[in-house]
Amino acid sequence: MEIQDSESNNSHNNNNNGGNTDNCDPFFIANSDNPTSSLVAAVFTGTNFMRWSRNVKRALVAKNKEGFVNGEITKPAVNHKDYMKWKRADFMVVSWILSSTNHELADDFGYINTAADLWRELNERFGQSNGPLIYQ
Repeated sequence: MEIQDSESNNSHNNNNNGGNTDNCDPFFIANSDNPTSSLVAAVFTGTNFMRWSRNVKRALVAKNKEGFVNGEITKPAVNHKDYMKWKRADFMVVSWILSSTNHELADDFGYINTAADLWRELNERFGQSNGPLIYQ
């Protein structure tokens, strides 16, 4: 029986995931990740921002993608070797966030190009809270 090295055993996975099989890498996209999936059970309606944003952040941390919305993972130069990996992962995060909002809001924010810009815009528009709303 022939024994293959781990590199050849992983060639199928590498092809499906842009050569990245490290789920600790923020650019990693699992085969089960779908751009039309909602990150949270309760979608954002325009009035539940504090609770919704907390739950979305938790989901992004679980997927190792929080850095795309908080600015820790910045857009590389177009000619950088990681640009396409960044773009793919960032577009996935944008899609997840928009899929976690109601259709009217998703349409309003569909013009925003990066996850960080989308998150910033949502926070500026809906993140203004007063005392009673913080406990929603």
